Amino acid sequence: MISTLRTEDYADMPTPPPAAEPAGPTIGAIIDALGAGVVRLLTAPLGLDVLVGDPVVHDPVGPPTAGRHDLVLAVGVDVSLRSSIDVITRYGELGVCAVLVKTDDPLPAALAAAAEAAGVALLAAPQDAAWGQLHTLMRTARSAIAQRRSDTATASLGDLFGLADAVSSLVGGATTIEDEHSTVLAYSTKGHPVDGARRDTILGRRVPTEWLTKATELGVFRRLWSSDEVVRVDIEGLSPRLAIAVRAGGEVLGSIWVQEGDRPLGQDAEEALSVAASMAALHLLRARSGDDLERRRCADQLRAVLAGRLPTAVLADALQVAPDGPLVVVGLEPVTGDDESSLVLDRAVDLVLLSCGAFRRKVVVAALGRTVYAVLPGRGGGVAEARQLATDLGRRVNAGLRLPVRSCATDAPLGFSMLHGARREVDLALRVLTTRAEAEHVHVNDVHAAALLLQLRDLAGEHPALLSGKVQLLQACDRERSTSYVATLRTFLDSLGDIRKAADLVSIHPNTFRYRLRRLSELTGLDLHDPVERLVVQLQLHLLDP
Repeated sequence: MISTLRTEDYADMPTPPPAAEPAGPTIGAIIDALGAGVVRLLTAPLGLDVLVGDPVVHDPVGPPTAGRHDLVLAVGVDVSLRSSIDVITRYGELGVCAVLVKTDDPLPAALAAAAEAAGVALLAAPQDAAWGQLHTLMRTARSAIAQRRSDTATASLGDLFGLADAVSSLVGGATTIEDEHSTVLAYSTKGHPVDGARRDTILGRRVPTEWLTKATELGVFRRLWSSDEVVRVDIEGLSPRLAIAVRAGGEVLGSIWVQEGDRPLGQDAEEALSVAASMAALHLLRARSGDDLERRRCADQLRAVLAGRLPTAVLADALQVAPDGPLVVVGLEPVTGDDESSLVLDRAVDLVLLSCGAFRRKVVVAALGRTVYAVLPGRGGGVAEARQLATDLGRRVNAGLRLPVRSCATDAPLGFSMLHGARREVDLALRVLTTRAEAEHVHVNDVHAAALLLQLRDLAGEHPALLSGKVQLLQACDRERSTSYVATLRTFLDSLGDIRKAADLVSIHPNTFRYRLRRLSELTGLDLHDPVERLVVQLQLHLLDP
């Protein structure tokens, strides 16, 4: 018999207490902490309040080592293959809470059904994310959630300026968050007193060289990077400071610096800063992972565009410009050996991004071959703007790498329709600069004549007949008789026919120079009074140069 429950039948029953907050990081907390840009939820059969244990890497060869509540990083698992179903089923039997896969596509229905049956949540990271970085993110997220304080949790993840304000309130002093190269990533705006060094640091987005040198001499950075402890910094001419390194998985991500304000920074400030550092690790990783993914995507697009595999207009979204808006294309080549070129180029890309970010300029950057290409929206400055960008970026990368750097730029007033032509101009200009003794920063117009000559030399290499004629006869004569007719002819033509000037250049008497000219004309039948013949032989002489 089936009974019917009425409201009055259970009106007097005690109200159940609210569900207790899960003790420890949960799937939902991990997803919230990392954000949808890093990890997205595909399916969660048991809900989001399931506790998350340690992140464990899947071994596709050996037996599974994961335990109950662990989160498995499915390295080497292709979700489009049926073998992935076996992996999920096996981990379900071991009681893992979730499996993280890499995919940008919708989850196959069969795999989703297997996860539901196994009671395993499936999370997805972007296909181009690095497994090492994902593992570090997971570990840091778990640690940060466990240690989270409300003061530092008020800043949304990745909001470094919000975090700097939160740390400033927590510790009690003006705060800067810096990367491992002492570049300012964010600073507090709470109105604490500041000294001149902090003001210069914020304005320049980098710790001034003077103070970096003093801190290095006092061993501040040696203590900072070798310890997890708070470092007290007392430098003559500066207000006292507290500093602490920010780490994740043993990797140094940067540091937090707090300047003493109206009240001394005591033991309580040190303890608060230690807690803030653990939260900052997650913020820095989140900001870095989002930036890295976006940077990789844009760099891949730029490489594909320059190689002709994608239409040029796909870069318009990344730069937030109209396809026909003005652009500036910059090429940079660090002067370095092949054995370290890839590391140097990666660092050069970072420096270009950093420099453009400091000046609020959108940019897409990629290394292709031995060249770093940067494409920026133009601001209407034309040639002058492009030349200035080549100079600024070249000098900044030069200073950052501590290596000579060649750079050149060109403006593309009609936008992406001119991109391939602009790239060719930049490549030619860089080839010209390789022949110069000093590293230069130029607009392509500055080396236009030399670039044209380079193209003609390439053409002559494909068609040797362009170099045949009377100059070749003079070359043969010089080889056979140890004469110097080719040098004599070139000096005469480069001196615009001024015999005395030409003779001085080769340190002989003008009459001797006239005799040599007469002899080489007799030997080859060269008519130096014919302007066309003069033009041809002078061009051939220049094309013979290496």
